[in-house]
Amino acid sequence: MLAKNRAIALVREVKEEVGSEIEITKEVGEIIEYRSIYNLKQISYCYLGKITSKGSPNFTEKELSQGFKVVWLSLNDAISKVENDKPEHYEGFFIQKRDIVFLKKAKQILQTK
Repeated sequence: MLAKNRAIALVREVKEEVGSEIEITKEVGEIIEYRSIYNLKQISYCYLGKITSKGSPNFTEKELSQGFKVVWLSLNDAISKVENDKPEHYEGFFIQKRDIVFLKKAKQILQTK
């Protein structure tokens, strides 16, 4: 039941944040992070999916003022972009490492199909 709730939440969030409708095709995995400076345990989940329709994101005024935008990249370009990023904040290092692991695992899954 919990996995179904995560899938429902993912579909809703992608529609809201990216403006696209998706179909989840496979689970990539989960990563558990411990951020000692905040005494935080975070669990992140990753899925593969396909876009069933593209739309426009529904950013808040704050997100728009901060320059939020949707950028479509190939998987290889996304891996390269994240690997070459230079995080400036504590959380950014965790996000970068997590996203690289998820992207490379997704690539591995897609290559074995």
